[in-house]
Amino acid sequence: MLNKSGPRVANQKLENMAVSIIRDRIANLTISDILKNRSKLRDGVKNEMQKLITGWGIWLETCEVVDVKISSHSLFTNLQTEFREKSRQDAEKIKGEIENTIAQEDLVRRTEYEKIRQETATKEKIFANEQKIAISKQEAEMYAEQLNIEKRRKEAVNN
Repeated sequence: MLNKSGPRVANQKLENMAVSIIRDRIANLTISDILKNRSKLRDGVKNEMQKLITGWGIWLETCEVVDVKISSHSLFTNLQTEFREKSRQDAEKIKGEIENTIAQEDLVRRTEYEKIRQETATKEKIFANEQKIAISKQEAEMYAEQLNIEKRRKEAVNN
């Protein structure tokens, strides 16, 4: 007869077995492999446990590595250094690309502004010169008219 604590004890023994197998596997892996390939570690533990419990009348549904903790603060900090440095470099690269894009857009705007300013200055000079020409033509016509008047006056005095 199975007592009420039987399943709990069986689960505890399977859990202890999994912890032992995980410790054995961890001893043969790098920290990077442990952190990055938890599924590989989990699958290896499940397969090994399945071999051990074959014939017990138990089917192992799953075995999960829920958390990986690094107890040494300095080791944890050192492991994060590469990640932090890569993140910093990526951020600097993105910042540089954004600054470059902004500078290029600013250059395009300034170039367009300068082009419009020069076109406007050229149009103003053309207009001013056209006005000067018109004034000069009017002055020349007035001078010619004054000469005609003067000539007619002299002819009228001589006749």
